[in-house]
Amino acid sequence: MAHPPRAGEPGPFVQRLQGRLPDGHPCPAWALDDAGWRIASNLLGAVKKSHDTVKPQHIAHALATSEFLVGLLELGLAPEPGRFPAVASGKRGSFATATDERLRWLSSETSHRPWSEYNQRTNAQEPRALRPDAILELLHAKVRVFVECEMGTHTIASSLEDAAGTTVSKLNRYASFMTTGTAASAGPVQTFYAQHFPDRFAPHLLLLVQTSARQRSVEKVVSEWAAEWRRANPSGLPLDVRVRLTPEAVAEYGALLPGASAGVPSGPSPLTLTTTEADAVVRFYRSVNATFKELREAARKEGRDPPPYPVGSQEVFALSERIREQSPARQQQSAAASRPAVAR
Repeated sequence: MAHPPRAGEPGPFVQRLQGRLPDGHPCPAWALDDAGWRIASNLLGAVKKSHDTVKPQHIAHALATSEFLVGLLELGLAPEPGRFPAVASGKRGSFATATDERLRWLSSETSHRPWSEYNQRTNAQEPRALRPDAILELLHAKVRVFVECEMGTHTIASSLEDAAGTTVSKLNRYASFMTTGTAASAGPVQTFYAQHFPDRFAPHLLLLVQTSARQRSVEKVVSEWAAEWRRANPSGLPLDVRVRLTPEAVAEYGALLPGASAGVPSGPSPLTLTTTEADAVVRFYRSVNATFKELREAARKEGRDPPPYPVGSQEVFALSERIREQSPARQQQSAAASRPAVAR
């Protein structure tokens, strides 16, 4: 699909790009080429093609939102045996169609919502725009979710009112979009949200984060922003703001989809270890490692080549470290260390 076509054949349909995972590691990514866009338009109707240069940060946002969407679509699929092996999702024979009657998904290219706002500092109406990474519409629950990927590349707060990339500026921009508006044809004032979306769906803002550390930081700022908003606006917040990791977002919004089911992954169940078994694995590795160190040291003293460590030693070391970090005793130590000291 990505190779140059032969004479008389359409294509290529997709192009290979270089993206990066949230942890910074490079990964291949694929985007539609011209022929692919034409096929998508034939299947889905009007599809707006992005003319922006595909940059690594755009790919990262696209991967994050796609993971969220695929997780939602996968909830309603039965894990029945099929032709294709379980590679990405851990399921076999689970396929989603391009359309799903339970939801509507608007990509970043079709989610742009322009409006204007009065700026007291400049005493003028200034153009504003919402540019979410995607909009999810849950038709049964009548909920509209503006999806913003918090990739950690922007600051959370800023002293500059117009610093568009900060999390606080996003919160203010969405709140203003929900609460301010204009009067149309001498009628009552309608908020910009009601003008763009007259269906009365409840608005949500989903800040999709990639790490627990970023989640805690953003949640703290959202809580402070919400408290300040409530002090100035006793009627409450104009929208539901949530800061979630992708699996959490899939679980929460997937529960609002009719007929959604997490299903049962095909293949064997994950292996679980008791605390005693986990400790035994760690002790055995350390004992073997200590024995090999003694053998290698004795060989050096005798002028012989030291024997190599067993194949897979590094992998087993990493596994033993993970087991040690996740042990109840270690977690209790971490929890105790994170508690603030109490003066006596």
